[in-house]
Amino acid sequence: MNKTYTTIFASCICSLFFAQQNALHIEGAKADFNSSLTNLPLQISFDESKHLSDAQFADWMKKELVKSDDVAFTILKKDYDQLGFVHHRLQQYYKGYKIEGAIILTHSKSNEVKSFNGDWFKDINPSNSISLTEQQALQFAINKVGAKSYKWDNKAEEAHMQTALNNPNFSYKPTGELCLVPIIDSKTKTISFQYAYKFNIYAEEPLYRANVFVDAASGKIIKEQNLICTVDAVGTANTKYSGTKNITTDSFTGGYRLRESGRGGGIETYNMSNTTTYSATDFTNTTNTWTITTANQAATDAHFGAESTYDYYMQTFNRNSVDDAGYKLLSYVHYSTNYVNAFWDGTRMTYGDGQASQGFSIMTALDVCGHEITHGVVQNTANLSGGEADALNEAFADIFGTSVEWFARPTQHDWLMGKDISTTGTAIRDMSNPNAIQQPDTYQGTYWDNTGEPHTNNGPCIYWFYLLSVGGSGTNDNSQAYNVSSITMAKAEAIAYRALSTYMTPSTDYAAVRNYCIQAAKDLYGACSNEVIQTTNAWYAVGVGTQYVAGTIGTNFAANQSASCSLPTVVSFNNTTAAGQTYTWDFGDGTSSTTANPVHTYSVNGFRKRRDQLV
Repeated sequence: MNKTYTTIFASCICSLFFAQQNALHIEGAKADFNSSLTNLPLQISFDESKHLSDAQFADWMKKELVKSDDVAFTILKKDYDQLGFVHHRLQQYYKGYKIEGAIILTHSKSNEVKSFNGDWFKDINPSNSISLTEQQALQFAINKVGAKSYKWDNKAEEAHMQTALNNPNFSYKPTGELCLVPIIDSKTKTISFQYAYKFNIYAEEPLYRANVFVDAASGKIIKEQNLICTVDAVGTANTKYSGTKNITTDSFTGGYRLRESGRGGGIETYNMSNTTTYSATDFTNTTNTWTITTANQAATDAHFGAESTYDYYMQTFNRNSVDDAGYKLLSYVHYSTNYVNAFWDGTRMTYGDGQASQGFSIMTALDVCGHEITHGVVQNTANLSGGEADALNEAFADIFGTSVEWFARPTQHDWLMGKDISTTGTAIRDMSNPNAIQQPDTYQGTYWDNTGEPHTNNGPCIYWFYLLSVGGSGTNDNSQAYNVSSITMAKAEAIAYRALSTYMTPSTDYAAVRNYCIQAAKDLYGACSNEVIQTTNAWYAVGVGTQYVAGTIGTNFAANQSASCSLPTVVSFNNTTAAGQTYTWDFGDGTSSTTANPVHTYSVNGFRKRRDQLV
């Protein structure tokens, strides 16, 4: 018996972004890049054949990647963006205990997860047990800090914060959270896990605020996470003001004070009168024309700086304050005596008066205000903390502090962080030339601090932003010649913000932030766009990753059938091309398609026949 079979031919031509190898061997999933520390995928994308809903994702992670019933993933936050994506931020748990820093983000459209990224762990086997009580562990933490006084002893200040934040339950008294802390050895690439109590310790004298992790068995301090985010470790400030600007205040029986309720949950500026106690002491004026010439003039800078930073985030990114939910912005001026710094402490902004002998005046410069408030944005998005993440925290605070200055003072701006507060005209950091102030402009290059000082090691990241904004060429410390074309500061800001708010996690390092910025540029401007090319090349310029090279197309596909005994016949094509972004199909019968995974109906024989003899 003779039978004629129609042999089905199709070809696919794809335009390529970056070729990636899929080492997962999981149907419909592709690892985009791995962690340099854990070697686990930091980002995974799904093709169109994968239909994974938001509700199914956590179980998929447990089954396919972690492969353990002892873990769970709990949604912490849900965000929407202007590209139509929904982003869920999830926390990983082990047997009910939070794994510190284990945060992943899913990115969905139409209730289907398209990709996810972040830090997660598998093969978890804690090396210690839980034998200490919370109070025993707290005493170990307090002994470690050894302060003269603590914030929870200052009842007047607690009462003020309860009123200022409209939270009657507010307290500085630390409570212990039992969690699991990953201990990563970057040299041996090994990971251990320890149960620990986590305490938020806020000391008043000397100033200190950090999350302190106490071994739940021995009482040993495992690590500290600094929560006082300053403009510089040594100290900076600002003395120049922004000229005559409009500010919003409110009226009371004695005149006007630096408070307003129109932006988010409000913006309020208070006077600490050179003490270290936070209170509701207002700056006041009999009229709403503030012509103060004394040191209190700095208060209007702090108020204007907070209003400008709020407006920048709202008008540029539609972000409602640091938490995107209208968080009240509180600024406190005249902290302590001759205090040469400004800081965000996890709750509010604080500004010292500086000291002329150290070359700094009152610390309320516009870019410094934007820098400090951006630490609040980072805290409520990526929550960067530890290692290179600390340097990136400072870098993104500089990036958006500078962006606020360009936004609010379009005729009075520069790339010099904190120049206004310097009595000598010397900036704290020069984003256009970090080497000028002994900062590295290349990752692990000249001036890189091997101890990890974050205000030094943010240099490559702030220089990346500068190059992306205005362009530049040269040779970096790795003897690599680079050439970056400007994409405009507005586009560079959009890429930096999307990377920070959508992809970055607490442990993001330089290698990861490069990939997240490229992904953000791809989201915003397209996979093969000039913005992606320049983003990649700017990171190459500062010694992180390779320069942009168009890859080699590697087309491939599978079909549910390759021959049919009858017509018409319907064939489903599964595209397995490595990293294709756009597709053109030739079905061999004179028709074509640009769908990634097309379904095609053959109604006539193909352009070639094969005759087989069956007996």
